[in-house]
Amino acid sequence: MLQTKFKGEKENERLQQNEQKKSNRLKKELKQVQSSFAEVETQKLLSEYDLVVYEQIKVNLVAEIKKKKHQVEQTRIRLKNLANQKSWLDWISKYGEQLSLQSELPKEEKKEYLEGLLDRVEVRLDKKTNDHTLKAYFHMGLVGDGIEYVDPKRKSAGYKVLEGKKSTSVVISHEETKRIQQEARIAGRKRPVKK
Repeated sequence: MLQTKFKGEKENERLQQNEQKKSNRLKKELKQVQSSFAEVETQKLLSEYDLVVYEQIKVNLVAEIKKKKHQVEQTRIRLKNLANQKSWLDWISKYGEQLSLQSELPKEEKKEYLEGLLDRVEVRLDKKTNDHTLKAYFHMGLVGDGIEYVDPKRKSAGYKVLEGKKSTSVVISHEETKRIQQEARIAGRKRPVKK
């Protein structure tokens, strides 16, 4: 299947390239400031600077080093976010038209599909009841989403998309957990022996 890049992907690539250039430039500038700082320290050790002048130069260079390090870190974070966005855009271009549970996919593609939908899943145990609470966080508002027609009597007049929530929770009772574990044990015993 031939996939072409859409506008979002091209824009993401352009932004990544710009951020990478900026990061490289900032790292080079940081090295220059650090080199200047080392030179000033060397000259101070050789007693080539007046103490007052040295202290002011040192304060200025330390401030500039902190500033450059902060800027480098900010570009690193932006690059990471753009990379995450790119993987999301890649996922959307692959699965975007079929946003329903894909039970027929091979195991690796199911994993990729779910990783594209889910941001994270949190599991908590209620120590009083031994119930498990699973909370799924999605990349987009999928829970309870839908459409609302502009004119319900004339559906051809168009509609607007109602974004759902980005998370949902489910409680699995202790009894249900025990039943699932029992079924898994039974299923494990019924598996044919691999040779």
